[in-house]
Amino acid sequence: MPAARPSSGIDRHPRRRLDIDTQYRKSRSDSPRVRRALFVLSPDPPITEVEISYLNRIKATVARLIIVLNKIDTVETQDLAKTVTFLRRVLAEKVGICENVPIFSVSARTALRAKLGGDKPALALSGLPELEAHLKDFLARDKRAALEAAVALKASAIIEKLLMETELRLQALRLPIHDLSERIATFDTALAEFGDQHRILRDLLAGDRQRTLEQIESDAEELRLRARIALEGELDRALARGDDGDAARSAILSIVPGYFETELGRISPSFQERLMAILDLHRQRMNELIELVRRTAANLMNVTFRTTDDAEAPEFRHEPYWILCGQMATLNPIEPGAFDSLLPPSVRKARVRKRLILEINTLVQRNVENLRWATRKNVEDAFRRFGCALEETLSTSIEATHGIMVVARDHRLNQTDRIQTEVAAVEASKTILATIQTELYRVVKLQRDILLTRHPYSNAVTHSHSAV
Repeated sequence: MPAARPSSGIDRHPRRRLDIDTQYRKSRSDSPRVRRALFVLSPDPPITEVEISYLNRIKATVARLIIVLNKIDTVETQDLAKTVTFLRRVLAEKVGICENVPIFSVSARTALRAKLGGDKPALALSGLPELEAHLKDFLARDKRAALEAAVALKASAIIEKLLMETELRLQALRLPIHDLSERIATFDTALAEFGDQHRILRDLLAGDRQRTLEQIESDAEELRLRARIALEGELDRALARGDDGDAARSAILSIVPGYFETELGRISPSFQERLMAILDLHRQRMNELIELVRRTAANLMNVTFRTTDDAEAPEFRHEPYWILCGQMATLNPIEPGAFDSLLPPSVRKARVRKRLILEINTLVQRNVENLRWATRKNVEDAFRRFGCALEETLSTSIEATHGIMVVARDHRLNQTDRIQTEVAAVEASKTILATIQTELYRVVKLQRDILLTRHPYSNAVTHSHSAV
């Protein structure tokens, strides 16, 4: 870790971490460009419900999926085969990934040590060379096919949504005006129920937000206690060695970044996993409500219902920095401890300890506050963005269903001479969209066939449409 600048007392370079939030973020922001996803798991446990949910969310936008089981050096050889078999079965049953998909078992730690030490036999046993060879083969041969399949999948989801809206509009233009008005009135009644469910979702979201923020405060208080114990222990060890005040302070400051980075690495993944599980549950509820709106409209208008998944995953942006100075400003021109050397050793040691305990308390308070603030800010941002997405997506879904019917009725009443022309235009749009969708399905199937031909055990990701 880079040393902090003495003038600032701040380490602004904490290590970067690859947490589950990064995977969620990439699955949304980069999904049109994802050709192959490298999904890394560890044996304990092999896979969690959050990871299963994540895989189900991204599988339609990832052309090829590579499963990597890391940390195999922590598992006995006889247990590794059982772990891989279990993982294959779970992926097949809960994600729809065929059971013969290759799972690359590796030990990144063993591979790193082997490469640094030039130990080729150990490197071969780490499993990394097989994974590297697989990736190199992909980069050399499969990039174009996988990219085209991923883009086509993303585009087909958009076309599905447009097709349903086009069919709704066309049906609204064709129905007898009295029949259309009755169906709109029925939908208006359903909107009141949608509003009630919407309020319930907002209340549940607000409740989970408050409980999550309270958990942050509880975790921060526990961390303050642990940090004080750890730093005071370092202080006592330094004083037992006979260090003076400055040397004892240096010993304490030397462990501050590493200690809080370790705590962050311990707390952050589990906390973020819990947060993602909470928001994923709300995402499912939101999509169920949106699906209910769209399905109600489709049933009322006798058009084909098409599913859509509109929720975005939250992004975590704020990272803490570590304070390396616990001394408080003072107006006294005489340095604290200036006369310590004149005191008896036992009194001097007690004064030094008391002074450094105060500095430790300041260090702990500032660093825990930085971690608490960064975590709280991430949580508040995530819930706020999710809440905004809930409002916007539901409003858009209602506009794309109820709004289409109302506009069509108004056109029928006020522009009767142009209705046939509008019907013809909408029919033409539907034909174009259906043609595009068929072509997209063809591209997806063609490119996946290419990938499967080159790699018989590739992940044949299932898709909800039989045409793919």
